Amino acid sequence: MKKYQESRDNTLFFVFDFSPAIYFQSQKVGKFENMLEAFALLAFSAIKNGDRVGAIFSGLKERKIFLPKKGKNHILKILTDIIETYQKKESYFIE
Repeated sequence: MKKYQESRDNTLFFVFDFSPAIYFQSQKVGKFENMLEAFALLAFSAIKNGDRVGAIFSGLKERKIFLPKKGKNHILKILTDIIETYQKKESYFIE
């Protein structure tokens, strides 16, 4: 008989594309809101399971990297940075 052993201490890495297309909105909810909600859902689920979460912001003049860490504070820091980067808009895009 085989005993199932769940893998622990996984690492999830999210890549966020901040190109101008992120500002497109065809319905009531835009791409940014969908991206933010999906990240929050997956990231908080991951830390509840004891996994590490990291992120890369691309489409900017300088790439931002958040190394994988555990904990709610780390996720909140990434979420805050996502919102701040989004609000800065086009001044940070690659030309």
